[in-house]
Amino acid sequence: MMKFEFNEAQLNNLFVFLDRVEIKGLNEIQAMNEILNILHNPLKEENKDNE
Repeated sequence: MMKFEFNEAQLNNLFVFLDRVEIKGLNEIQAMNEILNILHNPLKEENKDNE
């Protein structure tokens, strides 16, 4: 699994870019839905004190 961390400005820039992408075809719709689902549902931060 790969993990990335975005600050608010970077995430907003990514949404601006994705808003401008022209979607053609079902595969692109599926890909965009997967990307947006990930961006709108971030992983919860684990409590590092329990390690």
